[in-house]
Amino acid sequence: QGRAHFQARRFREAAQAYEQATRLAPTNPGIWNALGMARLQAGDNAGAVTAYQRAVQLAPTTAGFHAALGRAYFQSGNRASARTEWERALQLDPNNADARTGMSRL
Repeated sequence: QGRAHFQARRFREAAQAYEQATRLAPTNPGIWNALGMARLQAGDNAGAVTAYQRAVQLAPTTAGFHAALGRAYFQSGNRASARTEWERALQLDPNNADARTGMSRL
């Protein structure tokens, strides 16, 4: 349901659906990542940071989650933390396009 809302650009509804999903599967990092994406698109930068932090905590070796957390930090105005996350993403995957793009914005 969250995916359908997200694809229809109903980001607040998508976030609500993903929040419900995190209660059903609290250890699934992909759901936390999806929640972060929905929150970020809905303009809830702080909520996106929290969701992405949980995804990173659950799957610390996934470069994409670090890159996404970096983007959320950047959009929140926290450039230092964004850099840290993008650097970590590039350590895990030197070809991570999102992290490379993010680093070029700093």
